[in-house]
Amino acid sequence: MEFHADSIQAVLFLAPSQRQDDALKLWGELFPNDSPDGFQRFNASPALNSSAHGDRQGFQITVNAQVGRIDVILAHSPQALPSDAGPPRIADVAGASAKAVELLKRLASGLRVVRAAIVFELAKTVSKGSESSEILKNLPGYPLPENATDVNVQFNSRKNFAFSEDREMNRLCAWSSGQVGFIMNPQLQGSNVMMMTPFVGFKIDVNSAPQMPLPPDGVHQAIDELAAEALAIASEGITRFQS
Repeated sequence: MEFHADSIQAVLFLAPSQRQDDALKLWGELFPNDSPDGFQRFNASPALNSSAHGDRQGFQITVNAQVGRIDVILAHSPQALPSDAGPPRIADVAGASAKAVELLKRLASGLRVVRAAIVFELAKTVSKGSESSEILKNLPGYPLPENATDVNVQFNSRKNFAFSEDREMNRLCAWSSGQVGFIMNPQLQGSNVMMMTPFVGFKIDVNSAPQMPLPPDGVHQAIDELAAEALAIASEGITRFQS
C-alpha cells in the first residue's frame, strides 16, 4: 500500500428524536475512568457541537458529536515526530481502521443508527513537480491529455451490501494533489522549523446510501462491510472498480 493515512474517520448518522450525549459522555463510554486530554463544547452552535480528544492506544483519537451525527477520528500520535520526507502519517491503515470500527461499534450499540460511513484520508509525499504524474500512475488508462497538470479526479460507484442486497453503499473516491505544511520538532521550543512538502491525496468515503436506512440488527455488519470495502479500494486502487 503506497498511501499512508492522515486520518481514519468512522461516522454514525442517527435517527432523529432520540437522546444524544455530548462528546465528553461518549468518550467516557469508550475510555471509562479516563478523561480526555481536551474537550470543547461549542455553545453557540445550533447543532450543539462538542469534541473530545486524547493520545490513546498509539493514535490521536477524536470524538465529535453534533445533533444527528457522531464521528470517531484516528490520526497519528502527537508523539510521532515528522521527518524531512514529510509529516507523520499512519502506516498501518488496516490496524487503524480496525480500531476505528471497534470504537464505532461500541457507540452504535446503544443508538438508533440510520447510516454509517468509513472515510480514509490517504496521502503520500512526492517530489515537487511530479504530483500529476503520480496521480496518473494510480489511474492507468485514464483519458487525460498529455502533460496534464493540476489533476483532480473524483467519482462515486455504488455497490450492494452483502448482508442486505436491497441496500447500497456509496464508494466515493477522489485523487488530488497539493502542498502540506508541518512543523519540525514541535516539542522543542525555539527550534521549530516550518516545512512544506508536495503530496498526492487519495480520499475514500464509503457510506451507506441514504435512500434506505440500515436495519437495527444490521448496523455492525454494515460497518464491517464499509471498512472492508474501504481497505480493498486503498489496496487495489482503480482496479477495484474494473471488471
